[in-house]
Amino acid sequence: MEAAPDRVALQRLRLVLAEGAGARGNAPVAQAQGEALRHAEGWRWRLGLGVDRTFLPDLALYWPASVAPGGRSWIVENLTAGTARDGHWDFGGLLPANGGTPKLETMTGMLTVEDATVHWLRPVPPVEHVSGTIRFLSPAEILVEGQGGRQQGTALAAQEVRVRLYDLDIGQEKTEISGRVAGPLNDMLRVVDHPRLHLLQTVPIDLSRASGKANATLHLAFPLLADLPAERIAVAVKAQVTDAALPDLLLDQSLRKGRASLDLTEAGMRLDGTADLGPLRAARMGMQVDFRDGPPGQLVVQGQVEGPAELAALRGTRFDILGDRIGGQAAVSARFEQHRGADTQVEAKADLAQARLSLAPLNWRKAPGPAARAEMSMRLRDGALRSIDGLRIEAPDMLLRGAAEFAPGSRITRLTLAEGRAGASRVSGQLGFPEGPDGFWRIVARGPVLDLRGADPDFLGGPEDEKGSAERSALPGFDADIALGQVLTSDGPYERVEALIRHDARGVLRQMQAYGRSGGQEAFAAAVTPRAGGGRDLSVRVADLGRLLRLTGTTGDVQDGRLRVQGRWAADTPSSPLLGEAELEDFGLRGRARLGKLLQALSLYGIPEALTGPGLRVSSLHAPFALTREALGLEDVRLSSASLGATAKGRVMRRDGRLELEGTIVPSYLLNSLPGRLPLVGRLFSAEPGGGLLAATFTATGTLGDPRITVNPLSMLAPGMLRNLFGSGTPPRAGARER
Repeated sequence: MEAAPDRVALQRLRLVLAEGAGARGNAPVAQAQGEALRHAEGWRWRLGLGVDRTFLPDLALYWPASVAPGGRSWIVENLTAGTARDGHWDFGGLLPANGGTPKLETMTGMLTVEDATVHWLRPVPPVEHVSGTIRFLSPAEILVEGQGGRQQGTALAAQEVRVRLYDLDIGQEKTEISGRVAGPLNDMLRVVDHPRLHLLQTVPIDLSRASGKANATLHLAFPLLADLPAERIAVAVKAQVTDAALPDLLLDQSLRKGRASLDLTEAGMRLDGTADLGPLRAARMGMQVDFRDGPPGQLVVQGQVEGPAELAALRGTRFDILGDRIGGQAAVSARFEQHRGADTQVEAKADLAQARLSLAPLNWRKAPGPAARAEMSMRLRDGALRSIDGLRIEAPDMLLRGAAEFAPGSRITRLTLAEGRAGASRVSGQLGFPEGPDGFWRIVARGPVLDLRGADPDFLGGPEDEKGSAERSALPGFDADIALGQVLTSDGPYERVEALIRHDARGVLRQMQAYGRSGGQEAFAAAVTPRAGGGRDLSVRVADLGRLLRLTGTTGDVQDGRLRVQGRWAADTPSSPLLGEAELEDFGLRGRARLGKLLQALSLYGIPEALTGPGLRVSSLHAPFALTREALGLEDVRLSSASLGATAKGRVMRRDGRLELEGTIVPSYLLNSLPGRLPLVGRLFSAEPGGGLLAATFTATGTLGDPRITVNPLSMLAPGMLRNLFGSGTPPRAGARER
């Protein structure tokens, strides 16, 4: 050390500092050098200081509280682990000649840190394992820079961390914090939605299940206050997102293959990018959210979605209304906005030129190419659909206008068709959806014309297969109210078609009134009428059964036929059988009516007619029956025509269409029955009522789709009294009337 009247110099000073109370490691070794020069205003001094190594938590023990107090407080409180080494500082200042307070005028230096834990905004979890430097730029500014860390509790790599502490000399200390992180999108979203920041609290999307990759920069600015309010924190996040996915983003539709840029501040959020969303492929998306407080009616969310949609991707979703009757592509655009205190409004449009559409049973179809479009307005609340208004679909020779209502959870409750035009059809109506498993569908149909010419038979009656009708008849509960001026069919029009039907969820047809005319005459009438005390009566009249069966797609094997049915259910329970009688007159069997063909072929003069003619013509069929959920039971069925007669009994299982029938065939019915009517000896030459001299027994097994008919040829040669010697000898089936 050297001293003179105008100069004092310190060449070298080495200090082994005493360990402070609570120190976690050895005390550092400090070295110093400097000088002081006399000036008119006082002594100007400079000091160089070096420190070898210390633990970061011990800095508070050796850093004087009077030196850069604001910066000191932040560093010793928020750098809570790691080591500091190779520190060096240069200080400069003034000792006033008048004995005033010493002044620190300059301060520069740097401290290297390793494996540091940096709390960048408590109580947000810190960044761990950071290596870098603490640079002292002046008494008013300190800069902390690091890299190589990881955000605690996440897989986010902190590629860069920067903390600037400034205005440390004026009593208004401030900080700016910035960082660059990369890693899972979900981890990044959890950090920015931490309660200390809570940036996503008003975003109208649940992002908790989002996945993907994010590369983001974060910038914070706030004053160094002991009690820092959230509104004093300025935040800016910019992120690039790839491979984003979010299940059930909107109405059960998931987002996939997302690429986007995200700008997020305390004032709002902006998101722009592309993604697959439900049926949309590489759709362009944008959304802006305003986080600021404002008056009721303030616009807080707006955005848009545009892109091509693969319509086949709708299958299996809540939007799967037409099934395989819709395909191809549509160009979809939607704009949405939400005002404070109000529901989200969505205006959607679709160009359907490249779509394939068909409407069953209206016999309307559109191939890709012709112009078509759709539009609607949707109202959503908390991400759930509440209503659709202004639904409009236009295509060549087709217009649909309607609306829909929804309950919480996007459960549809009512679908309204205000106007429906397709081909010659002009209809309107409503469809109310059941509120629970025991609820009722409510169907209303009105209109001057319903065109069923060329309608899809699979839609009207279901495809023919080997299964019986039990599965197809398991209808839900519904109320139907139908009133149509005309129903056009390929066999001619029906007029004044009206029906009131109530069918409960247990499968019981509780009440029905149905009526239709054709050519000014009654075409059909059906009624199910409740009885006092329980039970119901059934009455059916059909002027042309074959025509009605063809319309419903049930079968084309029956021609003509006047049908009358009378029956009764004794109780109003699903297990109560329908007991009744059916009378069918003047009808024909052709095509796949295999039993009828076989019976006619047994007639001596009917063989050529069966092979080359139009089929079997029947004068009358009388069929007592018992219908249950399991089977159609038949007993004493009698059929007669000019070619043959027959009797039958047994049952047809409804679930699988299995046949258990047996009976008697009487070929050449008119001639063959005469000997059985002879006095005295007639009993020898007749079988049973409806039988004849030559009558064969038969059995029918297999299924309705593939029946197996067996005829006993020897029984055909035996007169009625002797037939059982050659027949099956099977007594009538007990319980053919199934209960």
